[in-house]
Amino acid sequence: MPMNLSETLKSERSFTLVEMLLVISIIGILSSFTVASVSDYVDKARIVKAMNFASGIEKIMISNQKGKWDLDVIEDGKIKDLSGQGNDGTVFGATTTGDTPQKYVGSGGSQKALLFDGNDDYVDIGEKPALKPSERMTVSLWFKVADYPSGNAVMQGDYTTDFKGYALGIGNDGNIFFWVSVDDPIGRISVTSYPNPVSKNKWHHIAATFDGSTAKLYLDSKKIKEYSLASAVPLLGSNDSNFLGKGSWGPSNFNGMIDDVQVYSDSF
Repeated sequence: MPMNLSETLKSERSFTLVEMLLVISIIGILSSFTVASVSDYVDKARIVKAMNFASGIEKIMISNQKGKWDLDVIEDGKIKDLSGQGNDGTVFGATTTGDTPQKYVGSGGSQKALLFDGNDDYVDIGEKPALKPSERMTVSLWFKVADYPSGNAVMQGDYTTDFKGYALGIGNDGNIFFWVSVDDPIGRISVTSYPNPVSKNKWHHIAATFDGSTAKLYLDSKKIKEYSLASAVPLLGSNDSNFLGKGSWGPSNFNGMIDDVQVYSDSF
């Protein structure tokens, strides 16, 4: 039996509503893909820019490179120092992973990083004279932190509980810190990224440098903090080991990944 005009209009109206709901749903899905796509593009651009920055540091300071660990291979329980200074490190617990900043942007090849469990994994590079800068210094490295419940030491340069040496890490608030001991009444210069905590589970590049009077901290190629003394002073070292993934103070084991670590006896 044919529908009357009223029934026809009801049928058309209900079909139109279904279409509208379907279109709205499709738009929502496409929008989420677009937002995710843009966010991914921006994040990869950040990584590429930081890679260029790190490469530039190495290029201008290669003659003063005192340690370089790409962390691609653990051989006989050790990581190789590629600087030619002989500062190989002994690995305790940490393992290699294919998750690297290079792979994230599509240029990973066979490169690897080191994975630390946040409990008892670390690398002991030992007490090495070449890693004790007396006037100027720079540390450049990549990290991807999983968590920071009690603070993480990414790298310690013969740093001790009496505040000698240097240390680079992430506090329990997610902010990066760079400590460097100096022969000055202040004792220790401390530069942090506060109030800019780093994102968990994302690759970031840190560069920390000291030129004798000013300490600077860079995150993903951007200078985020600096601190200056009135005049140049020498650095103070100790006889403690150099570590990756832990420090000499309290619970400080790093939870996450570290890659491409470099140390220089110069600043920029």
